[in-house]
Amino acid sequence: MSVSRFVFLLLLIVLCPGFIGMTAGADTDLENAQYLTRSNQFVRGVHPFSPPGEIVDSSLNKSLRPGKEEVEIYTWVPFLADYQKRTKSNPEVGLGYWLAVPEDDTEIYMKFSVPDSFTVTLYGVGWHMIGSPFPIYWGEVEVYRERVEELTGNNGYAGPLEPYIFKYDEGYLVNIPPDWTGVKLEPAEVYWIKTTRDKVSLRFRRQDLQNVNGDNSADPAGGLWNDAEEVDISVPPGPPSIEVNVGDASEN
Repeated sequence: MSVSRFVFLLLLIVLCPGFIGMTAGADTDLENAQYLTRSNQFVRGVHPFSPPGEIVDSSLNKSLRPGKEEVEIYTWVPFLADYQKRTKSNPEVGLGYWLAVPEDDTEIYMKFSVPDSFTVTLYGVGWHMIGSPFPIYWGEVEVYRERVEELTGNNGYAGPLEPYIFKYDEGYLVNIPPDWTGVKLEPAEVYWIKTTRDKVSLRFRRQDLQNVNGDNSADPAGGLWNDAEEVDISVPPGPPSIEVNVGDASEN
């Protein structure tokens, strides 16, 4: 390792301690990483959320410190078959969460970098919330190093997942094989999948984008989402039932 690279990494550890542990499973060129910033405003309520990249700093850190009763982060835990409040500082790239926001006009600041690729390991058999910081077709995502598209045929799907993917929009929408390979995962959106075995790894690679970048009208699966209530299929858990009247928030 060169002296300049060593000094850079040392400064990174000192100045950005939140970065430690957030690059696990991700391939990011630290020397050439370009950090982006984003501020999002949320209304009071519960919102699906997936990180826009590997977060190195965020106002969520302050919210999660002991004694603070601000934004809370919940994740679904298959082992418990229930939601659990997250106590770590930064949400992990590739996973999905619910944000419990106590007041209208709550602003969340994030500083992050978008990795070239990353791997997520899903622990436990059952439902999982996932997301991607860059647009990618579901068929291009690798499950145990094999693309979903390669494991999908006219007769269904032959991998370690149940053959459906969901998204939430005031209710669940579903897509199933073989059409599900054309589903475009949008940056920072949340999707639900269900594993049939423990420790399923998903790999997302930006070089797989092909012609993904474009408006939604170019999405070949844009009209293929179905109302989950109209399909005879098991659906993911609903949003967590959480009181969000924290602090001085008033009932609407």
